[in-house]
Amino acid sequence: MAKVIKPLLEWDEVIADIEAAATELSWSRTNLRSCFSPSYQVFGYFPSTTSKPVAYLILHQQLSDEWTVMNIAVHPQFQRQGIGAQLIEHVCQLAQRQLATIWLEVRESNQVAFRLYERVGFIQCGYRKDYYPTAAGGREAAIVMCWKSPSD
Repeated sequence: MAKVIKPLLEWDEVIADIEAAATELSWSRTNLRSCFSPSYQVFGYFPSTTSKPVAYLILHQQLSDEWTVMNIAVHPQFQRQGIGAQLIEHVCQLAQRQLATIWLEVRESNQVAFRLYERVGFIQCGYRKDYYPTAAGGREAAIVMCWKSPSD
């Protein structure tokens, strides 16, 4: 079986496990579970070696032509293999078919993610000072990025 990106239609605890392993300030199970509701899509990345996802992307689609990437996480054992890029590219392909714009925020310190989003075609559209909490108790800025379908 080859690697597959597919919608996750119902809550699975593995999402919270990936989140806790991948991020220092994790979303709560309640917040993650709440994204399995109308106007959200959750995509999982399944490598050929497992029947459980090793990464996920949460997409909020409140409007048909304006989407927001709410969260993306790749389990540390599978990071630096291009999985995050594949998830983002998958969503961009879907957005292109719908002529949708995609928005996201990225921590200013997360330059690896910022460069990934730029490579896929996102551009910086804004800046939110003191947006994210830090593990040290401070605040960190968010860079607002957007992606528009090349057909726009």
